[in-house]
Amino acid sequence: KDLTGLFFWGCGNKLYPLIPHHLVVGHLYEMVGNYIGLGDFGAPGKLMGLAPYGQPRFYRRKFVGNFWDWEKRQVGFDDWWSHLLECGKLRGYDLSSVGCKNHITDRFQVDVAASTQKLFEETCLYATEVLSHCLDLLGLKAGNLCMSGGSALNCPTNELIARESPFDRVFVEPGCDDSGLACGAALFTYYNLYNGQRVINPEIPYSPFLGVTYTESHVMDALHSARDQVRWHECSCSAHSAAADLSNNLVVGWFQGRSEIGPRALGARSLLADPREHRNWERVNRIKSREIWRPFAPAVLEEQAEVYFKATQFPSPYMLFNAVVKTEGIPAVTHVDRSSRIQTVNQGNGAYYQ
Repeated sequence: KDLTGLFFWGCGNKLYPLIPHHLVVGHLYEMVGNYIGLGDFGAPGKLMGLAPYGQPRFYRRKFVGNFWDWEKRQVGFDDWWSHLLECGKLRGYDLSSVGCKNHITDRFQVDVAASTQKLFEETCLYATEVLSHCLDLLGLKAGNLCMSGGSALNCPTNELIARESPFDRVFVEPGCDDSGLACGAALFTYYNLYNGQRVINPEIPYSPFLGVTYTESHVMDALHSARDQVRWHECSCSAHSAAADLSNNLVVGWFQGRSEIGPRALGARSLLADPREHRNWERVNRIKSREIWRPFAPAVLEEQAEVYFKATQFPSPYMLFNAVVKTEGIPAVTHVDRSSRIQTVNQGNGAYYQ
């Protein structure tokens, strides 16, 4: 019921609020993840990865909409969960393990995830249509759509919007979750309140690498402090050595420059493994102490992305859009529905690109 978000019109150096959208499906998505046993932290991201294992058998159009749509139809958060349980009982699902993380890939849980993902996608797509109508009523034209907020981390939804929404181009910034709030508040204040001038310098591209950095002396101090646990040597070319290790099916911890903003590892703080080896899917999940069913995202050279993937949105530098895998040769990063949350890498990524 609260003002959970707004539609804005961007013009020149300012954002102008249009109307609140009253979308609550992000909270619903998180709630369902909690209910089926995905935990209190990170449940939405896990639910997104779980959904392709199931089918959206419980999806119903009547739940698509915002808070006020639900009010008119006399439905709400608990009604969606009750609907899921009722559908499961009527279809003869075993509900005894609901909420148990050790049974998260059971048939009911994966169909709940798929149905909730479908509801999320259709609601967000509907919201873009509402925004487009709002702009038309105001006599405004916009071919570009920018999305932010934690819900914009949902890659299948972003891909659907890029493919089917009324907008020509879709952009999601990598700090779209709460990690970007401080930057967003500062930028809004600078442009909207102080009328700061917008400067576009093509020599300085947009960068997600806004976090901390460490000097070589910091790194050496850390290595010396852990000398009883690790061995190390300095290599003449880190990119060459990492590539050789990957080709020999070793797992590489890659660390360069300033850290990424947002929750996605984009080559500043990343674990890397050979995607051609299917067993690396489980192997790296075990290293990260993650559930072994959770998928992995591939990094691919921007100029070679279309060799391996089919997508609406190229390039995709921030792991915020899904693509379809075109080859059988990279099983460790091919999800069960042949989707893949890709990161395209260009020369601006430095040694990571090399």
